[in-house]
Amino acid sequence: MFINPNSMLLNSSYKKLRQRIIDKVLQAIKLPNKVFKEATVETIIIQISNSKVNNYVAGAFYFKDEQIN
Repeated sequence: MFINPNSMLLNSSYKKLRQRIIDKVLQAIKLPNKVFKEATVETIIIQISNSKVNNYVAGAFYFKDEQIN
């Protein structure tokens, strides 16, 4: 699992990375804002398989102001 900026989903600078991992992503979770005290960037958690090629991705999201307990 990796915690990354949400911008990796659309930003052109991440295009090669997205192409490399697209078939290996198992799940993606969009975290709420301010989940980390010192970070202002929107974040996601992605789980990637080293070997499995996936036909679908499980996903979940939190609203911007939602709290994680």
